Amino acid sequence: MILGGSFLGSAFLTNGVVIFNENSYDKITLFGEGKFDKVWIRNIEDSAYYNTITNIEDYVPVFDTDTSFLAEFNGNLSAGSLSTGGDPILSWIVSKRSSNGNINRLVGEFAPNISSAYDYRAKRGENYIYQITPKTETQLGQSLLSAQIESEYYGIFLIDEDSGLILNFNLNGNIGNMSANDDMTIYETFNRYGTISKGKRNYLSGTIQGVVPETLDYCTNGVIQGTDFIDLVQDYVASDSSKLLKTRKGDIFKIETSNFSRSQFVNESRQQVDMVSFDWVEIEDVIEYK
Repeated sequence: MILGGSFLGSAFLTNGVVIFNENSYDKITLFGEGKFDKVWIRNIEDSAYYNTITNIEDYVPVFDTDTSFLAEFNGNLSAGSLSTGGDPILSWIVSKRSSNGNINRLVGEFAPNISSAYDYRAKRGENYIYQITPKTETQLGQSLLSAQIESEYYGIFLIDEDSGLILNFNLNGNIGNMSANDDMTIYETFNRYGTISKGKRNYLSGTIQGVVPETLDYCTNGVIQGTDFIDLVQDYVASDSSKLLKTRKGDIFKIETSNFSRSQFVNESRQQVDMVSFDWVEIEDVIEYK
């Protein structure tokens, strides 16, 4: 771990400390008064050459997969690596692009005091580069680029982008048949064949069922599923808010849901876990930004 910055006009650099377990720490405390221009953390053992170049006054660290976290400054992430001209940061603009593309798509604009954000629309198997840009009242600051990040997940998820609710239906999950809905009208004529008229309607619908756990007890491999949680799932399925459906294959659909039902998975089970199901219908294309 290397701490670099300036104290009362004098540059400083601490000795490198190798941290073998990144889960063994969750904060850094700097003692004494002073303004620290740069604080960055790398979870690797650095060479003497690297320790020398990082002591340069205008050095900007690279945000990559070796960066454990960004340090908080006065309750936000306004650090020396993100120049805003001294103006207070109002928000963070996060965008992304495919590793083989050159068009950035907006992920969202987030409050200045957040330290993490979610990209619910990342597709499985895709490689992304994220860009983080601080926004002040008068300008956009220097952007920070991530390394190439591969999106990888497995399961059946129902996601509320506004509240951050994520329901995982992967336990005994079955997404069933996905049927295409389209328009075709046959007009009978006095000829051998009728006349066909087709509209532009083309969307999917289907049914999902599975055991959705509130939490999993990894000590006993038990599923914890309280009655209040099942009520929450029922209310969410019945609500008029649109949802994201992500499948094991990697499809992402914007959907509406209806016809919630529940039944006990195993009647003799002590935990009385419910199997739930609902119908869904696709309502619009999922674009890689809100």
